[in-house]
Amino acid sequence: MLSLGGRTFKAGIVHFMAYPEDLIGPEGYLAGLETILRDEFFDVVEVSRMSPDAKKRVLPLVRQSGIEVGFGAQPTILKGGLDPGSTDAELRERSLKEILEAVDEAADFSAKVFGLASGPDPYPGISSPEAEKAREENLKRLTESLVKISLRASRYGMEVALEPFDRVIEKKRLLGPSTMCARVAALVRTAAPNFGLMIDLSHIPQIEETPEECLNILGPYVVHVHVANVVLKDRGHPSYGDQHPRFGVPGGEIDEIKVARFLNALAKLGYFDGTEMRAVSAEVKPARGEDPDTVLASTKRALIRATSVGPVV
Repeated sequence: MLSLGGRTFKAGIVHFMAYPEDLIGPEGYLAGLETILRDEFFDVVEVSRMSPDAKKRVLPLVRQSGIEVGFGAQPTILKGGLDPGSTDAELRERSLKEILEAVDEAADFSAKVFGLASGPDPYPGISSPEAEKAREENLKRLTESLVKISLRASRYGMEVALEPFDRVIEKKRLLGPSTMCARVAALVRTAAPNFGLMIDLSHIPQIEETPEECLNILGPYVVHVHVANVVLKDRGHPSYGDQHPRFGVPGGEIDEIKVARFLNALAKLGYFDGTEMRAVSAEVKPARGEDPDTVLASTKRALIRATSVGPVV
């Protein structure tokens, strides 16, 4: 557990980013999860969908570890081309089916939070009456799907947290800008109070907002947060865009002071004041050629430094 300004919170890590399967292979991916489960620094681990054989291997270890689990469907949505807000009924229904299956899998892990993303922006980077009309239609369909997903998750006592992404840089998701996210969250919560938003510190500059602007709009809906780094100024940088490079990487936008400032802003909004202790998860991905275990250790040091500087305004 970590604390800032007297407020204590759970330290989390996003496993599928810390040990990316596409870089280190299936065995390294599972071995990385085992490394996290044996590390007493972390109170929360975020996992994603995995094969039945992999689940059989790691589920007993998850239960033995006593760690809290969050479940991320973002990789399933992004890699699978899913769009729960699509105006194409066949794609929308297939997307909804796969996401509901992911909710059921999250329940196998006794996950407390289920994370997901919206589908793509139908007109990335374009502002026109036609584009806005298409976005509004997608928002309507997305809201309907999010209600169904949240109601399924509520059977398991699980919160649903939709994560906003960039609109034009890399992921090019519909959600998106904070004003739009607030609209959707308010609508979904009327039918499903277990719905909220997941705010990633590294995504905020990608949607051209500041942490203060974002949190002032979305504060009432935030149920989970990620802290991460991002490279935006150098388009030629190998970690440019939504790549979650390690803290301290040359060209990175987010340092420990900015993490501390973000946590302090969350504290002022009351994020840490509930009866149940909230989590803050680091989302850091080793670049090609970097050692995942070493980057994990570096991430832990960054979190410790960020929470050791005291309240920052």
